[in-house]
Amino acid sequence: MFRGIADVSLDDHGRIAVPTRFRDGLRQQSAGKLVITVDREELCLQVYAAQDWDAAEAALNAEPDDRLLARRRKLMLISHATDVDLDASGRMLIPPKLRSFAGLKKKVVVVGQRNRIGLWDHDTWEALVDAWREDARQLATSNDDTGER
Repeated sequence: MFRGIADVSLDDHGRIAVPTRFRDGLRQQSAGKLVITVDREELCLQVYAAQDWDAAEAALNAEPDDRLLARRRKLMLISHATDVDLDASGRMLIPPKLRSFAGLKKKVVVVGQRNRIGLWDHDTWEALVDAWREDARQLATSNDDTGER
């Protein structure tokens, strides 16, 4: 189970040092064997312990191919899925194509998401959080106007 958030730096070789609280879980679950792929909806990456990815991929493959969106989702997630390892120092190499997809620059945010971790460019993450806050403010204001809570 992964939860929490941490800021890390992307080094010149395209590696990040996985925060200890995530690293220990990834090593326990899969001996450091990971799969990185793109996100279905957002410009970020998803990192799975290998066996968790196997389950996710099996669920994807079980979806019928008769819907265009299902076929596209499978194509995006499976074609971008890349096997990586945690090195002895707890770092993982993020392939250039995946870094480009998510717009990862020097500052990266690692976000726990139950059975996986998300990797976000820092500025993209901050803009998303700001947008969520604004949505919450607007919703609260709207509810105040109608008397609802």
